[in-house]
Amino acid sequence: MSRESRLAAAAIVALVWLNVYLCRELFFAEAWHFNSMQGSWIALARLGGGGSWWPYWDTGMPMAHTYAPLVPWVARAVHRVTGSGHHLALQQVIGAVYCLGPVTLFVLAWALV
Repeated sequence: MSRESRLAAAAIVALVWLNVYLCRELFFAEAWHFNSMQGSWIALARLGGGGSWWPYWDTGMPMAHTYAPLVPWVARAVHRVTGSGHHLALQQVIGAVYCLGPVTLFVLAWALV
């Protein structure tokens, strides 16, 4: 492993640690924020299946034209795997995205150089 690769790996570890430290409460605390889209995502995670049609949303409008279903589906999968509540599963998915976003940007920038 070259010196640059070791420095990049150390920077990635430090960046992950810093982001997990800053977002640590998202992984353990169930928060209810009804002034955002979290309520809709929790409902989609709780009621939604894996299909692309959502009969409960806007009188059956196709889900592909109303909402990006990936976040509720991943939250539902986290709920099933961990057994936590739907609220906490959504918080954990959002926390993972917050923590991995800067790391992904760093890796992409490092790969371009």
